[in-house]
Amino acid sequence: MRKKNNNMNIDKTTYRSKSQNFRIRFIILHYTSSEKTRAINQLTNKNVSSHYLITDDENDPIFCLVDEEKRAWHAGKSGWKGFTDLNDISIGIELVNKGRIAEVDKVRFEPYSIIQIEKTAFLILDLIKRYNIEPQNILGHSDVAPQRKQDPGPLFPWEKLYRVYGIGMWCKFNIEEKNSNQHKEKNIFEIQEELQKFGYTLKINGKNDDL
Repeated sequence: MRKKNNNMNIDKTTYRSKSQNFRIRFIILHYTSSEKTRAINQLTNKNVSSHYLITDDENDPIFCLVDEEKRAWHAGKSGWKGFTDLNDISIGIELVNKGRIAEVDKVRFEPYSIIQIEKTAFLILDLIKRYNIEPQNILGHSDVAPQRKQDPGPLFPWEKLYRVYGIGMWCKFNIEEKNSNQHKEKNIFEIQEELQKFGYTLKINGKNDDL
């Protein structure tokens, strides 16, 4: 008769490896390109999802659609700092916003509400604290898929997130430096090299992308 082992348990304290980090490394922000009802339907019943949804209704909570330990389908073909398939290592946040709106004589983008940005900041600060996410890893969909996506769009207030909440990065372009005689115009190769160093996934070929 086999002797019963009285030490059938999992010990998570005696030995701990130093070789580890959080699986979640990035936060990726999106706009839904649609109004609230359609956005909820798309994100809960179609082959696309995000971990969180922030609607344009100030009375709504922040909706968690996918548990953080699970993979959401929000980034698609993507890359940043040599990482690809960012769905595996990111949290996706969708904001209800129509984004790019084509009109008869122009194209415009829908602005975000103040409460949406307050909720976004609240959520991101919580994620940063829990996963130790670096400022340069708080990104827009347009950063990780620049030739496919525009969201969260030119009206997303990155500067406000940085200056008011200390979230992410912001670099103000110096017009005086641009106009000075000491300013050196960079060629396309140099610009592509700098963008790649910063994190963008792109080919260094000396050519502008097609518009």
